[in-house]
Amino acid sequence: MSPRIRDGSETRLASDRRRAVLGVLLWLGSLSAAAQEPVEPSPQPSASPRLLLPLKDREKNFVLELRRVRQYRAPSSAVWEALQGLVRSLGLRVEKVDPRGHLLVTSWQEVARQKANGLERQAFDGGGRADEFQLHLFVSPFVEPARIYVDAVARSRDWTQVRMQYSFEPVARWFFARLEERLGEEGRAVPFNSTRSSDPDSSPGSKSPCESSSSSPGTRPIQEPKALYKSQPLFPSKELARAGPVMVLVVARLGEDGAIQQVSVRGGPPEQMAAAAAHAVTLWRYEPLRLGGCPAPMVMTVTVRFSVR
Repeated sequence: MSPRIRDGSETRLASDRRRAVLGVLLWLGSLSAAAQEPVEPSPQPSASPRLLLPLKDREKNFVLELRRVRQYRAPSSAVWEALQGLVRSLGLRVEKVDPRGHLLVTSWQEVARQKANGLERQAFDGGGRADEFQLHLFVSPFVEPARIYVDAVARSRDWTQVRMQYSFEPVARWFFARLEERLGEEGRAVPFNSTRSSDPDSSPGSKSPCESSSSSPGTRPIQEPKALYKSQPLFPSKELARAGPVMVLVVARLGEDGAIQQVSVRGGPPEQMAAAAAHAVTLWRYEPLRLGGCPAPMVMTVTVRFSVR
């Protein structure tokens, strides 16, 4: 039997059918692939204004450890008196003082006014000169011998490009040097996560009543920590007005001396807000948690609110 020869119309019809079948198969394949791709849900409306953050930013975690503390052989009451005398002699104005908690915060001071006392103008980490500074001073009365926290915050007066910096080390070192001249003693570093401090000159076998307590933590009466001072975060008002109200969750480790030793920001706030909240919380001071009358460290979660007043 001889093969059938198709004319031109039959050949075109077969070709059109093949293209149609191929098109249907490709369309079905695209639907299947689209069904397998994850779809990110649209942001839901919020009851209060807040920042809508990209998904990747929600995984960020800002951690800050605090090491601006020194320990001295003198009792905390003697160091507290020396510290107040130094503040008066330097002519620093006081914004807040708590004799019970050995806490002192100065108002903003002009750097230039302290030139006679050996403080030169210093540059910020990102450039520019610091015009004003504020000191946050804490001599813990809850552990002995004395532990002293000296924290300095600096800012510029150039409001066309506002500069602020926490942990301004040049001012902190300057104040520590003047204080140690008065005490006649050089401070020693306190290890991070250190246990209850003990006098380095005491005998190795001696222990404080709290260190020698044999009762388990679960059987001791608990006294909750009490806030002595909460610093508000510094943040440019124009940036804050654009962002709207924001709440930042901060996990903080409170030491047995009443100072914040470590902070970690949770969630996904903008990085600058996370840094401002973290640094502000490191300046918070407390009467520490007490177990059976003995100060003890603890971990807590606090909220820092950014809002335009």
